[in-house]
Amino acid sequence: MVDEKGDLCLWEHLVAGGGATLSAVSVMHPLDTIKIYMQRAQVATAGGSANVRPTMLGAAQEILAQRGPGGFYAGLGANLSGQVPAGAIKFATYELLKQHAVQKRLPAAAQGWGEVASAALAFLACSVVLVPGEVVKSRLQAGLYPSFREALLRIIEQDGVSGLYRGYWATVTRDVPYTMLEFGLYEQFKRACMWSVKRDRLHSSEEWTMGGLAGGVTGWCTTPLDVIKTKLMTCARSQYRGYWDAARDVWHREGLSGFFTGGLARVLWLVPFTAVFFGSHEIIKRFLRSRKRQYSTLRSTRIPRMDPEASASSNCTCRYKSIKWFGSSTLICDVRIKPAYRSPRHPF
Repeated sequence: MVDEKGDLCLWEHLVAGGGATLSAVSVMHPLDTIKIYMQRAQVATAGGSANVRPTMLGAAQEILAQRGPGGFYAGLGANLSGQVPAGAIKFATYELLKQHAVQKRLPAAAQGWGEVASAALAFLACSVVLVPGEVVKSRLQAGLYPSFREALLRIIEQDGVSGLYRGYWATVTRDVPYTMLEFGLYEQFKRACMWSVKRDRLHSSEEWTMGGLAGGVTGWCTTPLDVIKTKLMTCARSQYRGYWDAARDVWHREGLSGFFTGGLARVLWLVPFTAVFFGSHEIIKRFLRSRKRQYSTLRSTRIPRMDPEASASSNCTCRYKSIKWFGSSTLICDVRIKPAYRSPRHPF
C-alpha cells in the first residue's frame, strides 16, 4: 500500500494483516461456501451423459435444505485457522519487502514490478500455513465431514500429514498470479485515483472501492485456476493424477465453460472481500501509526521534577501517571493549577 510517514515494525504489520484477514473472511464466508458447493457439484441429467451445474440460488437453497443456516458457515473455523496467520504473514512480508527493498533500492520506474515480485514472495511465505486450512475448509464446505476435528483426523488417517497439503501446487499456481495481480492492481488503482483527485492520500471509502475493483478483476481472471484447485482438494487422491489431469477432466466433461463454474459467485465474493480486506488493513495501519506517534511524543516529553515543599506552597501540583502502550509503560506529569484562595463573602 502507498506508505505514509511513520513506518511500522514487524509485529505491527502482523497485527494489521491478521486483523484485516479476520474481518474479511468472517464477513464473506457464506458466499465462499456457495462457490465451493457449485464447483464440486456433479448432478447428472436424466440421460447421464452430461452434468448440470447448480446456479448460485440453487446451490444456496440446497445448502439451506441439507444443512440449515449453519451450513453457510461450515469450515469457518478451519478457514480462519489458516487464513488469519497466513494473512498476517503475507501482509507483513509484502509491506517489509516494499518498505526496505522496493522503495529504498529501486528507481521509481521499476517500483511497480518490485511490488508485484514482493506480492509473489509474500504468498510463498504464507502458503505453508494457508494450504492445510484450505484443504480442511474446502472439504467441510463441500459437506464431506461434519466437523473440523473429524475432517482433520480423517485426512491424516487416510493420507498422512501430506494429505493436508493436497493441492499445494494447484494452490500456488492459482494464488501466486492471483496475489501478484491483486496487489499490483490495487497499488495502480490507488495511484490512478490519487492522480485524478489531486491528493496524496485517499479517503477510506476510496480505498475500499479500489480494493473491490482489484479483487473483482483478479477473481474473474483466475477462476479457471480456482476450479482446478477445488477439484484437487475435494476429490479422493486416486481420482486425479495431478494438476493437468484435473484440467483435462474439466475440459472433457464440461468444456470451456466448466473452467468458469462458480465464477460469478467468486467475483461477487471477492469484490466485497477485497474491499474489506484492503480497507480494514489501511484503517488498522493508520490506527497503529497514530498510537505510535502518540507514544513517541510521550516518550520524548521531559518530565519536570518538582520539589514537594515548593509545590505545596505554590499554586500548582504535579501528579505522575503511568500510560500503557502494548505492554510497555511510560510516565507523564499531570500538572494542575490550584485556584487562588478567596475568603468567603460575609452573608450580610
